[in-house]
Amino acid sequence: MEGIPGTGKTTLLEKLKEKNIGNILMTPSEFIFSEEITQRVLEKQYNNGLLDKSHNIALLEDIISPLENYQTRLLKRGWSTLRFLYILERFHLTHCTYYPYLSWKDVKDIDDRLKNLGGKLCLLTMDEKIFAERIINRPGELWQNYISRYGKTEAEIIKHYICQQQEFLKMSKKTNLPLLIINTTNINIEEAYNMVKEFLLE
Repeated sequence: MEGIPGTGKTTLLEKLKEKNIGNILMTPSEFIFSEEITQRVLEKQYNNGLLDKSHNIALLEDIISPLENYQTRLLKRGWSTLRFLYILERFHLTHCTYYPYLSWKDVKDIDDRLKNLGGKLCLLTMDEKIFAERIINRPGELWQNYISRYGKTEAEIIKHYICQQQEFLKMSKKTNLPLLIINTTNINIEEAYNMVKEFLLE
């Protein structure tokens, strides 16, 4: 599940858990990785200038390798039709768009491995007209301090996120994963949940 801040990733993740999506998909095991694990765990190192692409790839590897091992064990047992559910909030596309030293070629292998696991990509977007409402006006002093790094004015900060969303869309054209793009500007969380549910059931 990818997308810039304000598109509704965390809200949608909570709805998927509330609706017990794993039970609907009849998966006996579920793995849910929030953005704190999949990307934000690196923030302090990055802010201190101590991060390079090897750290990003190592984190992505640490998350995807166990999933591959679980699948291998299932196949060895002869359970080829048994599936498990994993949800990754912000993963390889986020790393590629957030960190300037990473490019698609650095994460292509991760994309291919997700494909082999039966992964699907859900990209959440929103119209530029509501960027100020969902990003600039988002409450919390920590959040306001965070976005201030992207510009001295609201216009500069919004421009940064416009460019970042465009990068997400560009990356989504390179993925091998089945893709669902949901524009959350004019839909509620229940509608977004139903779209994701149908996408996962396909």
